[in-house]
Amino acid sequence: MPDKDRDVLYCVTGLPRSGSTLLMNLLGQNPAHHVTPTSDVVNLLVAVKNIWHGMMSFRAAGYDNVAPRIKNVYQAMLHAFYEEEISNGQTVFDKSRHWMENAEMLEEIVDKEIKMIVCVRDIRDIVASFEKLHLRHPLNRHGLYGQNVPPTSHGRAVSALNADSGVVGRPVAALMDMLDRGWEDNMIVVKYLELTNEPLKVLNTIHNELGLPKFDYDPDHVDQITKEDDSLYGLPLHEIRNKVEPGEEESWKEVLNKATAEAIGKEYERVNKLAEYKKPMRKRIKRKDMLKDGEDVEEQEEATSEPSKPTKLTRKKSKASKPDKPEPVTVPDDSEDSED
Repeated sequence: MPDKDRDVLYCVTGLPRSGSTLLMNLLGQNPAHHVTPTSDVVNLLVAVKNIWHGMMSFRAAGYDNVAPRIKNVYQAMLHAFYEEEISNGQTVFDKSRHWMENAEMLEEIVDKEIKMIVCVRDIRDIVASFEKLHLRHPLNRHGLYGQNVPPTSHGRAVSALNADSGVVGRPVAALMDMLDRGWEDNMIVVKYLELTNEPLKVLNTIHNELGLPKFDYDPDHVDQITKEDDSLYGLPLHEIRNKVEPGEEESWKEVLNKATAEAIGKEYERVNKLAEYKKPMRKRIKRKDMLKDGEDVEEQEEATSEPSKPTKLTRKKSKASKPDKPEPVTVPDDSEDSED
């Protein structure tokens, strides 16, 4: 982009139902930030990429002659789309799951190494979250599971996890592919449970990693800035509470049957490890020397949180071979669905 003295655009990407909408609205409390709802800016860039290669006159002129001009077009598109915010000195956070598939393209366009904020969550919890939405809105017509909604929770899980087109499976495949392309060192991983249990810690990590000035966020009072017409999706997918509340661990146990959960846990162990969060340790503190009304003060249990390094992976030194796309999970045919 034309302004190369500072980074003006950061991408927020990752898995669905993993806190990206909450994160955007927290970051949006800072007037120095411009945050987006789900954005198609990346798809505009991809569309240009797919079209110009097939244009006969450009091919006749020679790729090497035309490519630098097309790169200028990409840069102009990004700058023009966020011209107002950039002119006001704001930092833009653009949210789209498709950034994972197009990270190298963006890096080439902006002529510098980039970092991406990647939201993750246990895959079982993601599948269960979609299942809960489906069950809570039985009369709604939505496209989460394609044209024909499977009649069982297990069937819906299999559909959601399809690596080519599933609402969960495709972004999971994109994330694993991004890891195998060597992007770990440039990913700021935001774990759903860490975001909902320790939001200020997560925000502080993001500011430190991106070199942004400090800001006092208020997770107890969160106004929803980003707006999306969820009627287009058929379900309330992008609504947030006005206060950050701790996420529930292993919420999938209330929705998924044991066999389905075990199969998903085994198939997606790599991603689940990435999303794993440990709550602050609790230790017992004895205050033997303190007296109260002539009696020893009872042992008190206090929550302590040891300082930890930013949630960040170490980039691989060499490219790893890409794994095969995850196959749909399989469980015994006689497994029973548990729908609460």
